[in-house]
Amino acid sequence: MSRPLYGVTGPLPPAATPAPTPRPAGAPSGGFAGTLSRALQGGLSLSRHAQERLSAAGRSLSPDEAQRIRAAMQSAASKGSRQALLLLPDLALVVHPPSGTVITAVTDQRRQSGLFTGIDCTVIL
Repeated sequence: MSRPLYGVTGPLPPAATPAPTPRPAGAPSGGFAGTLSRALQGGLSLSRHAQERLSAAGRSLSPDEAQRIRAAMQSAASKGSRQALLLLPDLALVVHPPSGTVITAVTDQRRQSGLFTGIDCTVIL
């Protein structure tokens, strides 16, 4: 004779599966589209904010730049950096090295203030 489990007698109801979280239009997914997007950017993941900033400035990353940025992120991650500033001649990027994500991009025109906060590492490319 079985004893009731926390007052439940009989079979347990099937586990509820959570509804998929809607993804904003244009945001890369973790599936094929996300993998393809990262591959096209040289293994980089761009946040929606970074994509918008680059698009608004009419700027994209060349394959060579993407490779240099990825190498700089790996170097910063190996030193324990959690949020780094990467300086290119005409662009500044705030990145999260452990995940390989570009958080935001600041073009030459917008970085005139020269103030960046919340970073623990700077890499000049």
